[in-house]
Amino acid sequence: MTKRSRFLKSLARTHGFCRRMRKTGGRAALKRRRAKGRKILCTKTNPNSDPRASR
Repeated sequence: MTKRSRFLKSLARTHGFCRRMRKTGGRAALKRRRAKGRKILCTKTNPNSDPRASR
């Protein structure tokens, strides 16, 4: 079995909701996703949103 290169926790640290809220650009990204009507704003903070998580 191969080793996983990155874990979900480390991805959430860089792509998570709290991280996005810290920066101006991240808040703008969330604003764009809300305007577009995305149900999930940040995929890495929602472990069930990853299709590979069910494997």
